[in-house]
Amino acid sequence: MIDRFVSFIEPAGAEPLPSLDVSPNRVGPGMVPYAGSRWRSRPREDNGLALHNCHVMYSPRFPPRRGRVFHHSFRRSSALAVWLLGVVLLPAPPAAAQRIEEVTATPEEAATLFLRSLRAIRWSAAAQFMHPEALERVQQVVDMMVEADSTGEMERYLLGAAGGAGGLTPAEVFARAVGAMIDDMPGLMHAIFDRDDEVLGHVPEGADVAYVVYRTTARISGAVPEIKVMELRRTPRGWRVYWSAELEVLDTALRGVGRGR
Repeated sequence: MIDRFVSFIEPAGAEPLPSLDVSPNRVGPGMVPYAGSRWRSRPREDNGLALHNCHVMYSPRFPPRRGRVFHHSFRRSSALAVWLLGVVLLPAPPAAAQRIEEVTATPEEAATLFLRSLRAIRWSAAAQFMHPEALERVQQVVDMMVEADSTGEMERYLLGAAGGAGGLTPAEVFARAVGAMIDDMPGLMHAIFDRDDEVLGHVPEGADVAYVVYRTTARISGAVPEIKVMELRRTPRGWRVYWSAELEVLDTALRGVGRGR
């Protein structure tokens, strides 16, 4: 009976590969950990090949190859699928819950992530790195525009539905309102995302306020780099952007939507 298998084959005399790091921090979204050194223990010699904890089938149609070959089991596919599903559905380790705090532990890190989110046009991601008061300012502008429109059209335009804004968080209001506005302003969208940034450092003002200096350059021929400053403030979850030139541009454009409709 043919024994279907999952095997790892190396030329005889080859050094076993080093174990892969399968710690949770090395496994990202959509990735599953490889079995690591468990499949590479106690190699044995067989017909000139070093076999690592596996069974090998030889066939005239499929002679053994030199180098590394991975054979995927069909008989064990169901068990493998269950194992993979278990890996994917495992709850995140406690360290993952602290990730946002760890990556915004310095003003430079928070500013860099905020700028990257803006350039990628990821408004929900950008909102994660904004100070609560900055998000509340945007919500106040949106509330003012919605209240001034008795038809409900402005609320549907900015927030996607009429009468449902009360259950949205300031971060959700920011993401929806700015996303809707940017979709109708391709020039502004290009002006925001088509840039390269380099965070240079920060100047502290007390223990909880910092001014991050960064260089930004438009991706057009002959563009001159600009030096800008953004204000960040410390929160219990790390540093957050309180004010920046980009947020001021978005605020001005958002207020213009209210006057133009």
